[in-house]
Amino acid sequence: MAAPRGSLWESVFDNGVDSPPLAADATVVQAYLDATRSLIAKRAPLTAFLFIFFVGNGSLLEWWYYADRRETLLAVCTAELALLAGHMILARYRPARIWPATVLVYVALAICMSTYFAASHGSAEMLAIGLSLALGGTGVMFPWGALGQGLYGLGSLIAYVGALGGGATSQLTMMHDVFALIAAASITALGAHVLDRHRWLVFRNGAELQRANARQRQETAISNALLNLTQALNNSLRDPQATAEQLNEQTRSALGLDWAITVLLDAQRQVYRTVAVSGPYHEVFDEVRTLEVASGTFPLHQAVQREGLVEITDRERQDLLPRGLMERWHARTMLAAPIARADRVVGVLMGGHVETGEDGSGSAPRHASFTDTQRRLLKSFAQQAAVALENAQLMEAAREASRIKSEFVATVSHELRTPLNVILGYTDLLVEHALGALSPEQHEALLRVRLRSLHLLDLIQDILDVNRIESGRVPVTIEEFPVAEVLQSVSTNLPAAWRKPEVQLDFGAPHGHLVLRSDRAKVEMIVRNLVHNALKYTERGTVSVSVASRPAARALEFVVRDTGTGIAQEELPRIFDMFHQVNGSARLLENGGVGLGLYIVRRLIDALGGTIAVHSEVGRGSQFTVSLPLEPTPVVALREATQ
Repeated sequence: MAAPRGSLWESVFDNGVDSPPLAADATVVQAYLDATRSLIAKRAPLTAFLFIFFVGNGSLLEWWYYADRRETLLAVCTAELALLAGHMILARYRPARIWPATVLVYVALAICMSTYFAASHGSAEMLAIGLSLALGGTGVMFPWGALGQGLYGLGSLIAYVGALGGGATSQLTMMHDVFALIAAASITALGAHVLDRHRWLVFRNGAELQRANARQRQETAISNALLNLTQALNNSLRDPQATAEQLNEQTRSALGLDWAITVLLDAQRQVYRTVAVSGPYHEVFDEVRTLEVASGTFPLHQAVQREGLVEITDRERQDLLPRGLMERWHARTMLAAPIARADRVVGVLMGGHVETGEDGSGSAPRHASFTDTQRRLLKSFAQQAAVALENAQLMEAAREASRIKSEFVATVSHELRTPLNVILGYTDLLVEHALGALSPEQHEALLRVRLRSLHLLDLIQDILDVNRIESGRVPVTIEEFPVAEVLQSVSTNLPAAWRKPEVQLDFGAPHGHLVLRSDRAKVEMIVRNLVHNALKYTERGTVSVSVASRPAARALEFVVRDTGTGIAQEELPRIFDMFHQVNGSARLLENGGVGLGLYIVRRLIDALGGTIAVHSEVGRGSQFTVSLPLEPTPVVALREATQ
């Protein structure tokens, strides 16, 4: 694998000079070169100290044993010290130039050593040894690769040859010494190349790891921002306006923007109108809220439809928004993404920075561009916005339909009860012979009419109760009352049509000592509906109601038992569903009702913070156990306080 090429690098020793360069990011290569120059600069003082230490000790020996060479030795040492001092100064103040300067300085040091041995007619072998040691030291200390080490080796070889020509003496032939120096230069250059390649691989892998970690952090940040957006939009999903405002606030917060605007297409009028604005200039954004632009004359819409993401970093050099309008809004930059449904752009989500200074200058550069993270987030936010706004509009339409349905049901039920009460009144008069005598057949027929009319009246009442519950118009009124009064009221007001001659109704022993703090009317309706349900499915036997206190759970239990037909186990999970009848439509004509009684019971129990459990066996009857708190739960108390 080749090292990065450039003005500082060469791959002569890596599979030949024609080997392909490593495919690396130019940014990583440049960072590696900068790190290499910095390391050379940092090691310059230590290398200079080592050079002075070893060469200085050798010079002391020369000074001691060769007095006639002292003048030359002093001059050469002074030159070497000057070169090393200049090198350290350059390393401190001009680190960008350190690589060529280091090569030149150490070649000059080799020339100084060769000059001394030439002038003093010293041993050429000693010079070769000194130059070889210097080559080995620089190859370890300076990460300048094969090129730097090769240039230093070539300079040392030329300096050595010059010393031989200038008067240095040799015990061997010149070719022996030159070969030894070439071998030292080649080996150290190869070692420098291997070290450089290893450093490059470590640096590149480290850079890739850092990038991977940065990408992971970025993805995590984007995921968290999208999660926060989803939660915020879900919390405001019941109101389209609140959804749009949450979208703006989350966009500003996640992208670090000063302002955000959501513009949606009014399909009926074919105009774009601002549905939500957030930013620091409230008086200006009040104007923005009233802005409407015809869809065919909105360049920004056409741009985001064509490009997907539009960025304005210089408001003076764009034609997507009027420059005067951006100045009026104090908008300096803008980033916009399309809100699209089924490949059709139905809106634009945009945001940007404002001018924060009095002179119109912001803290960021005037023509600053947006980051890749900001672009990705805005596109993702716009995609989320399309779904959230559509869901909010659907929920708004569903609420409107539910309101109309509730009003319709209430009106129809009221209109049905009025003639039904008239029918019951005249039927009672006929049954009581107030309008004349009746034959036995007529009397029996009128009793059946009366019975079915009462069933129909109960059904209408159930529908009205469900309608009030579903529309949230059933207030919770908390009061303290004796449980015995509730049971007595249910027993007294139980319609005669519900009772059966072969079914005994038992409300148990008196419970005057038991007191409950809850909604009395709803508790009475719960017990009444459970008793009615038990009577409908019990032809003979007993329907009993009992009450027990559970101090450990701070609750009161109402238990309604019957000896009726019972409920199959597979039916139990569905008995509280609306319009569900345990024994199918055959029971509808026989017992009346359409499966709303237990649904109402469950909803009322939920409203009071209680629970209900069912135990039943086919052919042996059923038991419904209702547990209500002795005191209203915080949820119930809060509901009472807000109603």
